[in-house]
Amino acid sequence: MLRLNKITELKDGDFKMLTECRDLDLEYNLITTVGHYAFRGMTKLMHLKLGMQGLLPPKLLLTLLPKGTPMPPKVLRTLEANAFKGLIQLRHRA
Repeated sequence: MLRLNKITELKDGDFKMLTECRDLDLEYNLITTVGHYAFRGMTKLMHLKLGMQGLLPPKLLLTLLPKGTPMPPKVLRTLEANAFKGLIQLRHRA
């Protein structure tokens, strides 16, 4: 679980060592960019949570960020083509 960690970007190979990971929770971070191959090798991943990027309650957010840091964007800005390629077991959950 990597929720609430102030992660701003998922780079290529960030999770390359997590080949057996089935659940990845990245909610409540500040992610604006996901690289082409950020999830490469995670063939067993079944549940990926990316919700609430930059949408922390303002009071909580201000306690997590260094003083003077501007408020983060409220949307995931860049999702590279094929970012989820190879995640054959990943399923949408309503």
